[in-house]
Amino acid sequence: MTKKVILIGRINRGHLPIGGETAKNQALVEELGKYCRVTALDFYRNKRRPWVYLQALWALLTKPKASIILSTTASNIYPLLKAFKRFGIKRNIIHWVIGGAFDQLVETGRFNINVLNEARLHIVESQQMATRLEQCGLQGVRYVPNFRKIPLVAKPAPERQEGLTRFVYMSRIMKVKGVGEILQCAKRLNESLHDRFSIDFYGRLDAAYEQEFRQAVQQLPNAEYKGVLNLHEVSGYETLATYQAMLFPTFHPSEGFAGAIIDAYIAGIPVIASDWNHNREVVKDGETGIIIPVHDTEALTQTMRDIIEGKTNISLLADHAKKEAEKYRTENVINENLLKELGIV
Repeated sequence: MTKKVILIGRINRGHLPIGGETAKNQALVEELGKYCRVTALDFYRNKRRPWVYLQALWALLTKPKASIILSTTASNIYPLLKAFKRFGIKRNIIHWVIGGAFDQLVETGRFNINVLNEARLHIVESQQMATRLEQCGLQGVRYVPNFRKIPLVAKPAPERQEGLTRFVYMSRIMKVKGVGEILQCAKRLNESLHDRFSIDFYGRLDAAYEQEFRQAVQQLPNAEYKGVLNLHEVSGYETLATYQAMLFPTFHPSEGFAGAIIDAYIAGIPVIASDWNHNREVVKDGETGIIIPVHDTEALTQTMRDIIEGKTNISLLADHAKKEAEKYRTENVINENLLKELGIV
């Protein structure tokens, strides 16, 4: 008999994902649907869709044996776990952790461990986070990395323009993602190398930063905002493959295992990332990319300069990045063996 699963989180079903949570949840719903009967409760823009709370209550009441996957931030699911504990409700609850700050919040006492332990499992994307949570006394911590569908067939990357290094940034366009620091570096490099590199930006614009960002880009002849890259199509990865390196100097407080890093690996491009949260665990310094200190524009500028001037073996890094992508292939992460371990099938 096919088992039932209730998945609660932001999904934005039927549309392109907005950020890491919706991307992961869309993929989870699709993969779980291969093995289970999934009731997906979409809390994306829930204030505009308050009836989703009634749908959630109905699902929980009418499917008493269904496993419950809470795939959203801890602050969203904590009241539910608290209610389950208070009323002694026992269910197979799996907390699929979103973001990279959960361990810090637990360490600082933001959440009561006894309440969190109402979830049988807490699935995290970082070994470092798993260790820190276990040290806090959290039970059932399980490491499962982020994942992506990898196109089976992709055209070879087009010829890259000789003498021009093409950098790419692909994430939300906001200050805490390090976008301003990239622009500062570009300005410095343009003093001597303006005709030897370019930077393209992809991602949704943060409203509070949009005007400042657009004005800064307009002042750089070799920088351009290119909108949102659709990686639900193979052509999106083919476009990504035309770049030499991805820039990711984030210092976002809740940055987790950024799916954009896997996307870069799939396209065969290494990542220049800040030593922030869990980046060092995902980007192998000197192998699949380069790790730089947080907020260090001098280090970022020099790293970009070395790539532009050919002092860094970017082709070797790209080869390693392409191989690393296989580790995060959806079928290698979310499969029947894992779901059996989780008690879902």
